Amino acid sequence: MVQTLIVRDSEPLPRLHYESLALVDQAMQAADSLVDFNLELICPHCESSSEVDVDLQTLAIQRLGQCQRRLLTTVHLLARHYHWSEQQIFAVPPWRRDHYLKMLEAETI
Repeated sequence: MVQTLIVRDSEPLPRLHYESLALVDQAMQAADSLVDFNLELICPHCESSSEVDVDLQTLAIQRLGQCQRRLLTTVHLLARHYHWSEQQIFAVPPWRRDHYLKMLEAETI
Protein backbone atom coordinates (compact mmCIF):
# COMPACT_ATOMS: atom_id res chain seq x y z
CA MET A 1 0.00 0.00 0.00
CA VAL A 2 2.81 2.39 0.86
CA GLN A 3 4.24 2.07 -2.67
CA THR A 4 0.96 3.36 -4.12
CA LEU A 5 1.09 6.45 -1.88
CA ILE A 6 4.48 7.68 -3.15
CA VAL A 7 3.96 10.60 -5.51
CA ARG A 8 6.46 11.10 -8.33
CA ASP A 9 5.89 12.97 -11.58
CA SER A 10 7.96 10.98 -14.05
CA GLU A 11 10.70 9.22 -12.10
CA PRO A 12 10.35 5.50 -11.41
CA LEU A 13 9.12 4.67 -7.95
CA PRO A 14 11.80 3.61 -5.47
CA ARG A 15 11.38 0.17 -3.91
CA LEU A 16 11.04 0.31 -0.14
CA HIS A 17 12.91 -2.26 1.92
CA TYR A 18 11.34 -4.24 4.73
CA GLU A 19 13.06 -2.06 7.35
CA SER A 20 11.66 1.11 5.78
CA LEU A 21 8.16 -0.37 5.64
CA ALA A 22 8.46 -1.38 9.31
CA LEU A 23 9.35 2.21 10.21
CA VAL A 24 6.38 3.51 8.24
CA ASP A 25 4.13 1.00 10.00
CA GLN A 26 5.39 2.09 13.43
CA ALA A 27 4.91 5.76 12.57
CA MET A 28 1.36 5.13 11.33
CA GLN A 29 0.47 3.20 14.49
CA ALA A 30 1.89 5.94 16.70
CA ALA A 31 -0.06 8.63 14.82
CA ASP A 32 -3.36 6.75 14.58
CA SER A 33 -5.24 6.65 17.87
CA LEU A 34 -7.62 4.02 16.50
CA VAL A 35 -4.83 1.45 16.04
CA ASP A 36 -3.83 1.52 19.70
CA PHE A 37 -7.14 2.54 21.25
CA ASN A 38 -7.59 2.38 24.99
CA LEU A 39 -9.76 3.91 27.66
CA GLU A 40 -8.82 5.22 31.07
CA LEU A 41 -11.50 4.27 33.57
CA ILE A 42 -11.74 5.96 36.96
CA CYS A 43 -13.65 4.38 39.81
CA PRO A 44 -16.24 6.85 41.14
CA HIS A 45 -15.82 5.48 44.69
CA CYS A 46 -12.06 5.17 45.24
CA GLU A 47 -10.88 7.25 42.25
CA SER A 48 -8.35 4.61 41.23
CA SER A 49 -7.76 4.46 37.51
CA SER A 50 -7.10 1.62 35.13
CA GLU A 51 -6.44 1.47 31.41
CA VAL A 52 -8.46 -0.87 29.20
CA ASP A 53 -7.35 -1.76 25.67
CA VAL A 54 -10.14 -1.84 23.10
CA ASP A 55 -9.63 -3.99 19.99
CA LEU A 56 -11.49 -1.89 17.45
CA GLN A 57 -10.65 -4.24 14.57
CA THR A 58 -12.32 -7.19 16.30
CA LEU A 59 -15.31 -5.04 17.27
CA ALA A 60 -15.68 -3.82 13.68
CA ILE A 61 -15.51 -7.36 12.29
CA GLN A 62 -18.09 -8.55 14.83
CA ARG A 63 -20.39 -5.66 13.93
CA LEU A 64 -20.05 -6.40 10.22
CA GLY A 65 -20.91 -10.03 10.93
CA GLN A 66 -24.05 -8.94 12.80
CA CYS A 67 -25.05 -6.72 9.87
CA GLN A 68 -24.53 -9.58 7.41
CA ARG A 69 -26.68 -11.94 9.48
CA ARG A 70 -29.40 -9.27 9.80
CA LEU A 71 -29.38 -8.76 6.00
CA LEU A 72 -29.64 -12.51 5.41
CA THR A 73 -32.61 -12.67 7.77
CA THR A 74 -34.19 -9.70 5.99
CA VAL A 75 -33.75 -11.37 2.60
CA HIS A 76 -35.18 -14.63 3.93
CA LEU A 77 -38.27 -13.01 5.45
CA LEU A 78 -39.07 -10.73 2.51
CA ALA A 79 -38.41 -13.43 -0.09
CA ARG A 80 -40.57 -15.91 1.80
CA HIS A 81 -43.44 -13.48 2.30
CA TYR A 82 -43.42 -11.44 -0.91
CA HIS A 83 -41.68 -13.95 -3.19
CA TRP A 84 -39.10 -11.35 -4.24
CA SER A 85 -35.65 -12.26 -5.50
CA GLU A 86 -32.57 -11.07 -3.62
CA GLN A 87 -31.93 -8.56 -6.39
CA GLN A 88 -35.46 -7.15 -6.03
CA ILE A 89 -35.10 -6.95 -2.25
CA PHE A 90 -31.85 -4.98 -2.45
CA ALA A 91 -33.39 -2.66 -5.04
CA VAL A 92 -35.77 -1.51 -2.30
CA PRO A 93 -34.27 1.29 -0.14
CA PRO A 94 -33.26 0.19 3.37
CA TRP A 95 -35.89 2.37 5.08
CA ARG A 96 -38.63 0.64 3.07
CA ARG A 97 -37.22 -2.84 3.76
CA ASP A 98 -37.30 -1.97 7.46
CA HIS A 99 -40.89 -0.80 7.13
CA TYR A 100 -41.92 -4.06 5.41
CA LEU A 101 -40.20 -6.04 8.18
CA LYS A 102 -42.08 -4.05 10.84
CA MET A 103 -45.38 -4.74 9.07
CA LEU A 104 -44.58 -8.47 8.93
CA GLU A 105 -43.67 -8.41 12.62
CA ALA A 106 -46.94 -6.66 13.45
CA GLU A 107 -48.88 -9.38 11.60
CA THR A 108 -47.40 -12.11 13.80
CA ILE A 109 -48.26 -10.37 17.09
